Amino acid sequence: MVKKMDLIADVASYQPDTLEYFSSLKSLGVKAVIIKVTQGSKYGDCYLNPKAKSQVANARKAGLKVHGYHYARFISTVDAQGEADWFIECIKKVGLKPESVMALDVEDASIPKGDITPLINAFNARMIKAGYKRLDVYSMASWFWAERIHPYALKPKMNLWVANYTTAGKPGLDDVGTWQFTDKYKGMNLDMSYDFKGWYTK
Repeated sequence: MVKKMDLIADVASYQPDTLEYFSSLKSLGVKAVIIKVTQGSKYGDCYLNPKAKSQVANARKAGLKVHGYHYARFISTVDAQGEADWFIECIKKVGLKPESVMALDVEDASIPKGDITPLINAFNARMIKAGYKRLDVYSMASWFWAERIHPYALKPKMNLWVANYTTAGKPGLDDVGTWQFTDKYKGMNLDMSYDFKGWYTK
C-alpha cells in the first residue's frame, strides 16, 4: 500500500459550495482542492461551473489551497487553443490566479483516438502565453498505457495527475505526481487523490 500522503479533492458543480462543506473536507485531512471551472470553448460547450466562484472563495476561507481545471472536448489544434482562451477568461472571473495550478482534464470520448499530446501542448502554449505556468494534465492510466498521451513529449514537463481506481495500492504508471485513487472517498460522491510530489499542496 502507498504510504500516507497529502489528500486533494476534485470538486465540480456536483459538490456543495458552502464554507461548511470545505471545512468538513479539511477536517478529513484534505490539504487542497482542484475545482472544475470550464468545459469546451466559448463557441462550443461554453460551460462555466456556476458554483466555481463561491467554491474558490469558501475553499480558501476554510484554509485549503485552491487550484482549477478545464474539461477538454477539443478535436483539433484550433479547438485546443479556443478552449484555453475560454479557460483563461473564466479563471479570472472565479478568482484564481497564476500561482494556482491549472490542470487540463483529458478523458472525454469525443477527443480523437491516437496521440493527443500535440493538442495538449497547443492548449498549454496558450496558457503559458497568458502567464499561467503552473500547469498539469489529468487522464486515466489507460490513456497513458495506450500511448494517447506521451509524458516525455509534454511541454512543459507535467506533474501528471493520473486516475486509476485499483486495489493494487499504486497508480500503475511511473513518475506520477498525483494519483486519483477513488471516486467514492469515505462513501461520498467525491474524487480523491494523493499528492506525491506536493505540486498542489506545498
